[in-house]
Amino acid sequence: MKRTYRILLLAAVLLLAACGNTGKTVYRWERSTKPAVRFADMTLCYGGSLRKEPVRWSADRFAPQVSFTDETGREQWLFEAFLCLDDWEGRTEKGLSLNPAPGRRNGNKTTWTCFLQYWLDPKQGALASLDSAVAAAAVRLGEPPVKRQVIMAMPDPVQFEIFADKTSSTIYWGDGLDFSRSADQVKAYRWYIDECRRLFAQLNPKYLELCGFYVLSEDLVARPDGLNYAYKRWDQILPPVAKYLHGLYYGFYWIPWNFAPGYDMTRELGFDEVWMQPNSYWDETGQKPMSRTVNAILEQGISMEFELEYSACTAVMKQPGMRAPDAEWNMTKTLADVPAFRERFREYLTAFRSAGLYGKKPIALYSGYNTIWQLARSPEPDDVAFYREICHYITDSPLRIRE
Repeated sequence: MKRTYRILLLAAVLLLAACGNTGKTVYRWERSTKPAVRFADMTLCYGGSLRKEPVRWSADRFAPQVSFTDETGREQWLFEAFLCLDDWEGRTEKGLSLNPAPGRRNGNKTTWTCFLQYWLDPKQGALASLDSAVAAAAVRLGEPPVKRQVIMAMPDPVQFEIFADKTSSTIYWGDGLDFSRSADQVKAYRWYIDECRRLFAQLNPKYLELCGFYVLSEDLVARPDGLNYAYKRWDQILPPVAKYLHGLYYGFYWIPWNFAPGYDMTRELGFDEVWMQPNSYWDETGQKPMSRTVNAILEQGISMEFELEYSACTAVMKQPGMRAPDAEWNMTKTLADVPAFRERFREYLTAFRSAGLYGKKPIALYSGYNTIWQLARSPEPDDVAFYREICHYITDSPLRIRE
């Protein structure tokens, strides 16, 4: 017994020495009891809908999220994980939704396939561009310490073809599945997961790793007394999906809106990590106080999503006639509002640190459709400085320190 102990101790010492000799970065999450959470930070990447500009994720568009150059000219790796999502797939079946939306039909199996192809097509897919962006940075920085993690959003298996019309079809998806049965909704999810895995293996990127899946709906009715529970029943759908994913060693993730239904049931639903939206970036009147959000986050043991949009970018807001949304999504905000938006964003950084979450919980950043690129490539010095401020907060996190 003592001999076995000595052998194990020697092996551990040799392993630590080897890590020290190679300069390998050791991340705190590698010691986590949740092996499915394999990243310190994640950026949300929207794409696929014709209504957005730009439509495509090129290597250049990804580049400012792959690495950044600080004030001294030193370049560093930036985001470790990339969440691939959108709310509708408008390229081939315009208007078909990936989650319930007023006045829109919900996507079928063909729609789900088109969404996967947008990201995973070997020639034109967005993830091929991401792999190219990482490869270009690796020429300058050397190999990244870990592969960039990819999380794929899963379209909602909505019970009705038109959710607002409870007489509309429940067999619209295809393959003979009837979404009035939760077991068939789970089958659709399992098909999607397996198809995504197949396409990712076919893509075979050098610098990317598929690490998990994400529930697209931002509210999950999971209690029988919840609004529309009979038509959503997430507590019947998600636990078996979580079990399937965990059996494949994938993570399961979610980002609810502020106090959305289900935010306090994340363990029961099977999630490995959840980031709640404060939504205070747009809140000028204090109706969504950060303190209340942080208290709930701490109580539930979840994390926080950081939020900003193009309204924090001087170069964009300087364009003639440019307007940005307020809390009610009225396009009323102008260039004069840029400083206020930036300060509200900084409240996220301060609150996250003050709550003791910085360095303990992974960061998720929502930055609209193209804000990071707009800040990084801006001709305005204050935009570039703001971009670097964000980047430093990401890269300085104790979750990424060298030990």
